[in-house]
Amino acid sequence: MKKVVLSIVAAGLSLCAWSQKESDIPALIKQLGTEKGMSAVRELRLCRDAAVPLLIDALKSPDLKVKSAAGFLLGEAADPRAVDPLLAACDDSEAGMRATAAEALSKLHDLKALDRVKRLTRDSEEMVRALSLQALSAFKDPSALPDVILALKDKTPRVRATAASVCGLLDGISSRLELCNLLTDTDADVRYYAMAAIPSFRDPKVEVALVKAIDDSDQRVRFGAIYTLSEMGSKAGLEGTYKLATTKESDREYATTVLARLGDQRAVPLITKILDADAHPQRARFVFMLASLRDSSTVRTIAKFLSDPSEEVQASAVQSLGNLGSSEAVTFLKSNLDKLKGETKKAAEALIKQLEAA
Repeated sequence: MKKVVLSIVAAGLSLCAWSQKESDIPALIKQLGTEKGMSAVRELRLCRDAAVPLLIDALKSPDLKVKSAAGFLLGEAADPRAVDPLLAACDDSEAGMRATAAEALSKLHDLKALDRVKRLTRDSEEMVRALSLQALSAFKDPSALPDVILALKDKTPRVRATAASVCGLLDGISSRLELCNLLTDTDADVRYYAMAAIPSFRDPKVEVALVKAIDDSDQRVRFGAIYTLSEMGSKAGLEGTYKLATTKESDREYATTVLARLGDQRAVPLITKILDADAHPQRARFVFMLASLRDSSTVRTIAKFLSDPSEEVQASAVQSLGNLGSSEAVTFLKSNLDKLKGETKKAAEALIKQLEAA
């Protein structure tokens, strides 16, 4: 009985607190345009559905801070009552409000708002066009792709870069050739976002564009080109990748990794050179990489790491020698057992038995 009474009292207190919050909503909305704006946003979130009608009214406020915050909160609330008012806000005279309305509508996932957001991608203001493109990606509707592709030719780099990213999210395969055209854009960020959006879909025209991009002045684009080609399983970029690994010190390790991934034996001396550097922080990974190329001449190089101070590196060397599986590898494992400890030593002993029994 006591528990029931306490529950009723708690429920009553909660209702009183909720009623108090409802009565505070008008004042909180006014605060959206003041230095207390962030605090008001937090309080209005707690008011949930009760705040929606007044937030809808606030969309018509002359104060940009108030109506933008109201639009933001309506998007978070995802209340269908807000769809038509937000559609009307897409015609607001202030660019900040039009952009906010597009973003809020994307969170409501009402397809009747899709066409209006598409039109905003051709707005006179750069900010509205860019944020409307981002909003289109949230709808995840392929019918928006033609509008996004059109934006790839926008006069401003920010919009072109945003459009490239959204193409990748909506349908990178269908927009791959348009994205490839952006790989020669004058803006490095545009080229980077276009590169990031290009899918690893085997297409001769895409391969040609990616091979050219290996010579880009921006490292992000160069790395994106050789990575995407390797993801395709294409060897069209091998020579360009080898050139990066041997002529650009800043690109050497990444380009070498891609060469190894494609099984190019020219990576062997390159990896060996990397491992010759004192205590390379990723030496365990490069030891594995060297063994993956299945070159018998690498056994001695890998065996040196059986005495490495790092147990992780030792374990990498043990497993790598086991993968190579030659009699020379077994000899090195045996002669270095006393340098190994714990699980690494047990693993080496197991591999020796396995290889000798084979």
